[in-house]
Amino acid sequence: MGGLQSENSRNQVSELWFTSSDGQRFECHMRPIKSFNSRWQATGRLPINVVSLEAKTWTAFAVVGGKTKRITFRAPGGDTLPKTPAVSPDDGTIWSCRAQPGALLLIGEPAPEQLYVDRLTVHMGSIVCHIRASATVSDGEAGLVLRKRKAKAEVRIPLQITDGRGEARIKGENILASDVAAQAGETVVWDVLMEHSARDPYRVRLGLTDIEDPRGVFKYAAVPFHSGSRRRFLRPYWTLDGYLSLEIKGGRHTDVQPEGTGS
Repeated sequence: MGGLQSENSRNQVSELWFTSSDGQRFECHMRPIKSFNSRWQATGRLPINVVSLEAKTWTAFAVVGGKTKRITFRAPGGDTLPKTPAVSPDDGTIWSCRAQPGALLLIGEPAPEQLYVDRLTVHMGSIVCHIRASATVSDGEAGLVLRKRKAKAEVRIPLQITDGRGEARIKGENILASDVAAQAGETVVWDVLMEHSARDPYRVRLGLTDIEDPRGVFKYAAVPFHSGSRRRFLRPYWTLDGYLSLEIKGGRHTDVQPEGTGS
């Protein structure tokens, strides 16, 4: 966060901290912005393990000119707080904050009961999905469901979740065996879903992260595999709305990297 302060040295902000209604407190580190004498910035880390999963208001205080004062947040032109919630890498808790007069409202929501793709490893003719579970998912049997887009064809791949993690290998030849159009050399798309704990299958997202657009961050190789004497190419990608899908093409492909890892 940052703000403006008087050029009068007697009224400069020297300390900043937040206090909750139940007595918790965290300090912020102050630093000036050298190119703007009248501006300041402050950063602070709040240990999430001391915050319960509920909306909590934190009141801001500062030492200004040697006196303790409450800070009022103003955002000309609208709220300047982050619009994208932060996701805890430990348990997937989703944190968001809102500005209030003289305070911040910090809101914590538990992660959805879901399995996510933590990363993908692309091999010759196959893709390994490294799976991670949110804290609300118990260990046990689960499975990937590959479903052809706009069709009823499905391929199921069982996997085991142990200590919140698991792996599943997607083989191009197994998808091809269930897809007549792909066997004929047409380009086809299969969507990746997850099923576990008696839940209906749901589309798979990139896990426990606040990356809004994985499609713009992760690019994967189109890897070759063979069906008899014919060559096919398998490529994973993230859709515009953030879900994992697979593309199978026939014929030649000029930009092939047989091995590669996206994480």
